This record gives sequence, C-alpha cells and structure tokens, in this order.
Amino acid sequence: MIRVLIADDHDLFRDGLKSIFKNEKNIQVVGDVPNGALAIKEVKKTKVDVVLMDISMPEIDGIDATERILSKHPNIKIIMLTMHNDVKTIRRVIEAGAHGYLLKHSSKAKLVEGINEVCSGQTYFSNEVTEQLIKSMRAMDTDQEVVLTKREEDILLLICEERTTTQIAKILHISPNTVESHRKSLLNKTGCKNSVGLAKFAIENGLIQSGQLPPTSIISLSHVWKLP
Repeated sequence: MIRVLIADDHDLFRDGLKSIFKNEKNIQVVGDVPNGALAIKEVKKTKVDVVLMDISMPEIDGIDATERILSKHPNIKIIMLTMHNDVKTIRRVIEAGAHGYLLKHSSKAKLVEGINEVCSGQTYFSNEVTEQLIKSMRAMDTDQEVVLTKREEDILLLICEERTTTQIAKILHISPNTVESHRKSLLNKTGCKNSVGLAKFAIENGLIQSGQLPPTSIISLSHVWKLP
C-alpha cells in the first residue's frame, strides 16, 4: 500500500483528490494539509511514501517544503501537483529534488501512474513539463539564457535593497565569503559590472519591481535615469 499525503491550500482540491484515490487498491491517503509548514510536521508523525505537493501555499511554499522534507526524509517521494508550467519554476522544483511534476488538469490515470512510477524509483514529469524543458534547452543554445539558482536570486534581491555583504550574510545565515562568491557568480552570469547593473537585470527579468527598491537609493535612481 502506497501512503499518500496531500499538501494544497484549496480545501475542494484536497477533497477531490481524496475522492479520486478512494477506490484505488494500492493507494491510501493518510493525511491532507493546507500548507508546506504543516506538510513538514505531518511527515514527522505519519508514515508517508509520497507527498502530492502544491507550489503556491501560505507560510512555506511547496518548493521550500520539498527541500526541508527531503533533507530529513530522503526516502519520501515528492510529486509537484500545480498550475505552474513555466521553466523557471520547473527548474527550481528539479533543484529542490522533487521526483515528479504534474499539472492540476492531469487525469486520474496520470496521477496514479505518476505515484507508481516514483515509488518504483523513477521520475515522472508530464508531457507539458518535458516540452517546456526541451524548448528552454533549445533557447539556451541560441540566446544563452541566464539561469539563477534560488540562493542567487535571494542574494540578488538583497543587493537591490542595498544590503551590505555582512547584512546579507546575517539574513541568510551564511558566511560573508559565501555571499561574495555568489555576488561574483551573479556578475559573471549576467555580464553586469556592479550592483546598478544587477538591479537593472532584476527589474528587466521580472525578479523585482522598480517600486520595491528604496525610493532614494542610487540603484532606484539609476533605473529611472537609465544609467549604464
């Protein structure tokens, strides 16, 4: 029997999934929770084989919850079940270690197949997700798309807030040397020369809105003045 935990912030969706699996002989829903924080707590007290995890949830999102669960319970399999089908999110999910990725409009047959596949040691990604990854790979060959890790994104946003290396290190609980290493990686990946360039990159790529920057900051003003 495969024991499944459902993590989704929509009550009706969780109820629908429980109804779908009710008559499956080899699948048992052992719990359902509305956010990632409760999913982390639930796997500590309940024996779970597979977590069906939404991404956009309050308190702790599905990607962060996936990383935390797998760091403590590496034998648990996690399948993302979400509406998100953009390459950036898919890559973050893969980096987090998820074993599968399905969209919420997937059929019952696909859900059951995915659960059985990951429990047999395989990965399972829907056709739509696979197609997105292939398109992205082709685009990288021609456009050299810049792909940042989640940690690099976190540091980039803090740089845009004009945080110092010491402040960033304290906020993210890492060493100043690690911060500087990520800063150099950001400059190399984006081709920027300084923090002003990084701020422009963040705005142009939708990682931050110009209105989120400190109103009197040199970074904010440089965006308005379109400085190089």
